[in-house]
Amino acid sequence: MTGASHRSALFAKILLRLEDVVSADASPEWPGVFVIIPPTSLLTENAIPSSEPPTLTSFQVHIDKYTTPLLIHGAITHWHAMQSWTRPKYLLERSLGGRRLVPVEIGESYTHSGWRQQLMTLREYMGESIMSESPHSVGYMGQHDLLNQIPALKDDISIPDYCFTSPPNRTPETLQGQPTAVELDEPSLNAWLGPKGTRSPLHHDPYHNIFCQAVGYKYVRLYPPVDSRSMYPHGIDDKGVSMANTSAVDMKFSSGGEDNISVADPEDVTLFCARKDFQEAILAPGDSLYIPAGWWHYFESITTSFSVSFWWN
Repeated sequence: MTGASHRSALFAKILLRLEDVVSADASPEWPGVFVIIPPTSLLTENAIPSSEPPTLTSFQVHIDKYTTPLLIHGAITHWHAMQSWTRPKYLLERSLGGRRLVPVEIGESYTHSGWRQQLMTLREYMGESIMSESPHSVGYMGQHDLLNQIPALKDDISIPDYCFTSPPNRTPETLQGQPTAVELDEPSLNAWLGPKGTRSPLHHDPYHNIFCQAVGYKYVRLYPPVDSRSMYPHGIDDKGVSMANTSAVDMKFSSGGEDNISVADPEDVTLFCARKDFQEAILAPGDSLYIPAGWWHYFESITTSFSVSFWWN
């Protein structure tokens, strides 16, 4: 916890030894694997361009010439996580029987009133939010550095080679006038685990992102970083924190049809509703999505979902 020299490696060894003596049995009523029913295909005229895994050279050409989103099929099918993370018992085994503490977001999303964060054990979180058929509230383990907290899980993945390309230096309109992003020496990893219905509100980030879908299905919608006022960004919240990278438009995915996004009080978001330059897709297990820095994006889990994002610049 203190970050003293060599302490992290020592803790990792101790925790690995403890796995041999700590019970990791799942609750009897839990299924052997997460119950995931593939959704119907998304009917859209605004599909995110997709391809089989490009070479590093062709990917570099794409981000240099276009700097636009790209959906990559099959680049992570070699991950051990593709199979092991579908099993609740395996996640318990890697976390001292689910005793490791994780931060959980409680509520629809961080833009809604009543939203809060709570520390709880991974077993408690899975039992209350993921395995329960009628959870008391929405719980999302979103944007958490889980893989560095539990190195055994990090061994189940590999950092995509695309994260070691060189993004262009062009500053998107959404990032102009904002603090410069910290230069990363290596990709920054975050895990996203949640049940159906967990959402990340429409926002943009200062880093380029390879977002990898390991378990389940997740809807994503993207908007290019132009005309930010039409995205109705929040201002300063009641705690004095800038929310300029987050839209005030409340979005929700609904299956099928042309109008598969609803917005709260459309009369107040005329400019947003007029935009037709979005791209969208349903990410399936094994998919990776390149999101350029500054692009607005919205995510919603449409089944139990486990994802990993890789920021780099």
